[in-house]
Amino acid sequence: MYRVLIIDDEEPLREAIRILGDWKNLGVEEILEATNGKDGLALLEQHRIDLVMVDMKMPEMDGVRFLQIIERDYPDLFAIVISGYNDFEYTRQAIHAKVVDYLLKPVNRADLNEALGKAIGVLAAKRKTQSEFITKNITLNMSLPKLKEKIYLSIIERSFKKHTNEAFLPLIGADDAGGRFGAVVLRILNLEQILAGRFNGDIGLLHFAVANVIGDMAGDS
Repeated sequence: MYRVLIIDDEEPLREAIRILGDWKNLGVEEILEATNGKDGLALLEQHRIDLVMVDMKMPEMDGVRFLQIIERDYPDLFAIVISGYNDFEYTRQAIHAKVVDYLLKPVNRADLNEALGKAIGVLAAKRKTQSEFITKNITLNMSLPKLKEKIYLSIIERSFKKHTNEAFLPLIGADDAGGRFGAVVLRILNLEQILAGRFNGDIGLLHFAVANVIGDMAGDS
């Protein structure tokens, strides 16, 4: 069972998340709430939290500062960012912390439960096994997309060890023995021009955006 902390200064949003989340099927036994990052940290000191959902713009302590603190003080804690501001600065901070998904307001039921499912999947895999793969990749500030990338590459390179990393297979839909996968090689011809423009030279942010676009296209196929 899991305990989730929702941090947002807007009470209607916190209530919406409570209503829309498929908590029972996800194995969430308790949901705590805070109105800002400062109060959220106080709850982290008092309770064992498995997953935190945090808004970016709040009084007292915003989401950016909160993520910086939990990255330092709570290295095993995962987060889902919820923001009404589609701002690259917020996104940049989110992907540099241990964030498993980034949702924009207004949050809908499908996106919310997809994000929660990803997070719970990682938590379940981590509880199931304490393999070297988990220790090196999850605990060292790796988000779910990076984790999935590592798994894909290890399978392509034939270095994946099923007996030690089997718990991760459901995260990428590879737990079905009859499943089939394809590989895509993408080359960005005007990479320097793109980086110098909208992405302000941040290659990590570009990779994040490209991976999201490809993921959306693959999901619709």
